[in-house]
Amino acid sequence: MTDAEIAAIAKKAAEEAVEETLRRLNLHDDESGRDLHDLRELLSSWRSAKRTVGTTITRSVTLFILGMLALGAVMQIRKQLGGD
Repeated sequence: MTDAEIAAIAKKAAEEAVEETLRRLNLHDDESGRDLHDLRELLSSWRSAKRTVGTTITRSVTLFILGMLALGAVMQIRKQLGGD
């Protein structure tokens, strides 16, 4: 058996393995490319939503802390000025 024949047999075996794997994953039809594209878009949207939620929570906590500090400062100033 020559190297070319061995390479051809190996190539055919690899192609059959890939086809079987795609069949098992239900990615063997014409719409599978579009399905993968949709899944990538969904994953990208999920990552963007996570980032947005994280940013919003961080900003809210920061705003709350700054508001409490400002309230404490106002109360101290009123106390110093003899307010009630």
